[in-house]
Amino acid sequence: MRFLRINAQDPKSLQLADSLMRPLYLSAFPRVERRPWDELVDLIAKQPAFRAHIIYIEDKPVGFFNYWEFPSGIIYGEHLAIYPENRQKGLGTLFLEKLKDMGGDRMIFEVEIPNNPLAKRRINFYERNGFVLLDNMYWQPPYHDDLKPFEMKLMCSTEIKDTINVDKAISELYQLVYNYKQ
Repeated sequence: MRFLRINAQDPKSLQLADSLMRPLYLSAFPRVERRPWDELVDLIAKQPAFRAHIIYIEDKPVGFFNYWEFPSGIIYGEHLAIYPENRQKGLGTLFLEKLKDMGGDRMIFEVEIPNNPLAKRRINFYERNGFVLLDNMYWQPPYHDDLKPFEMKLMCSTEIKDTINVDKAISELYQLVYNYKQ
């Protein structure tokens, strides 16, 4: 497994993002859970804390991952998606293992409230892979002006669950990722 970082200075890299990432991004996440595509491309070009990667197995693209590096050292995983034909093959687990080896043991991310079978299955997947559901109340700010904040949950890697300052992480998340004033 390898990651190809999308580089806004490289037109070929941006073409790959548009042809490989964009369709999956738009299909894997409902509108309330994703920013407009043009804003995402703008982040790649202008926000040094934001990273977008295409995930490859050998020479085959199998998904993508977007994340932020917070000033506190926390990694915020914003989006992870695997192409439907590559799901249920252990790639998500393989990806999380590789990510932890690369510093992902300081990671937080949002998940849906566990009130339906799919949300519960996703949370169970992350728990099996060394993440824990945090008890804190959390509202995801909207990605679009016509939407309102909605309740989500946060998960973090087990390595930081006892030491993470969740309020500070939420503050960084709101400020850096969503440009949202509490």
